Amino acid sequence: MIYILSHLKTINRPVLWFFYKTIKKKFSLSLFYTQPHSDIYREKDLLYKFCKIQKLPRDVIRKYVYSQAKREYSGAVYLNSIGIKTPKPINYAVSLNPFSKTESLYIMKYLKDAVESDTILNDSVLNLIIKDLQKMVDNNIYFKDLRFHNILYSPKTDEIFWIDTDIKIIKNRKKYIDMLKKALKRMTKKHPETYEKLISALKL
Repeated sequence: MIYILSHLKTINRPVLWFFYKTIKKKFSLSLFYTQPHSDIYREKDLLYKFCKIQKLPRDVIRKYVYSQAKREYSGAVYLNSIGIKTPKPINYAVSLNPFSKTESLYIMKYLKDAVESDTILNDSVLNLIIKDLQKMVDNNIYFKDLRFHNILYSPKTDEIFWIDTDIKIIKNRKKYIDMLKKALKRMTKKHPETYEKLISALKL
């Protein structure tokens, strides 16, 4: 187990683990943020996102093939490859314990100065979001959890970074546009004036 965990921070070396507490103890993790479907811990400049089981028996079976952490890791790698920035993806791991409430683990770089984009949603930040959304549109990328909460803005570098990077490629263009518009509508529910700005700016 110690040997396996020694590869946890090595890029492109997906690993397995059995006990959730083993990782927390080995790397002296401190709770950074918690949400309904995950607990996020921090260790220096790294974040450890422990993804929880959401639906039985689906997640217990699916995690061995395409876990939540693997989807987010793969999504981050792909987004970065087309010029959409995310916190640097480090690795992912899957729990071997069939009774664990934790499905998988995703490790990424911690962005010290980044804030949620809706806390500073001015025209400059919105233009950055539109540029990235256009890249997604051009590549038929559907961002499953499209929310301002999942777009971080760094005032220091004037850049945005996408998190919760579970994405899907939808080849049917009409279906893709319909799904995107609905997602944008949900995303801008608290900022209704922003929806029209996004729709008019994007080349759909």
